[in-house]
Amino acid sequence: TYHLEKTIKCEKNGISLVHIFEDEWENKKEIVKKRLAHITGHTNKNYGARECEIKDPLPGQVRTILEENHLQGATIYQVAKGAYYDGKLVAVMTFSHNRTFIGNTANENEWELVRFASEGSIPGIASRLLKAFRDEFPDCSIKSYADRRWSDGGLYKGMGFREYKVNPPSYWYIVNGKRVHRSNYAKYKLVEQGHDPFLTEEEIMRELRIPRIWDCGTISYILDPINKPC
Repeated sequence: TYHLEKTIKCEKNGISLVHIFEDEWENKKEIVKKRLAHITGHTNKNYGARECEIKDPLPGQVRTILEENHLQGATIYQVAKGAYYDGKLVAVMTFSHNRTFIGNTANENEWELVRFASEGSIPGIASRLLKAFRDEFPDCSIKSYADRRWSDGGLYKGMGFREYKVNPPSYWYIVNGKRVHRSNYAKYKLVEQGHDPFLTEEEIMRELRIPRIWDCGTISYILDPINKPC
């Protein structure tokens, strides 16, 4: 909880604290700089959301803009909404049915807002992209998560989401200087590789001299359906 405790102390003193993992700075420095510029209000605002055309983007375009502007890069999705300015994709928001591998239960009426990225600051564009999705799926709820290393959830609150859960810090393992998701080293996988079944995951990883690093946790948000059931 070390990093989380720093974040909470800063919040109480009116300070927004950003935590940057070393591999993010080493491997995605330009994206980190873009995000810091946005947080500190140093991005150019050449046009607004109303000047953009909203439509479904091509998968290749989605992958490109996410890889160039989102720290987590591209990922699997079922629906994407894009904003085009002068014929170019400048912002994208992707949605997926609840991802069961992060603890959600499968429900066709529940979606997750998985990624949002834009080239620079486009005031109001997140709300327009969300509205395009909501117009298509008015009977569905939408969940998402704010990473407390970077955000206090202001974007979600501004779009009408409500906070429903604060999640504790999670961890990654550091392998060859890069963070690797802990699911790759679940105990059953380690045992299948021949490691001692009487040891815990953490004990096995310590024996392998592979350290773990913790984040600040996340905040869960949900947006209720437009057409709420009676």
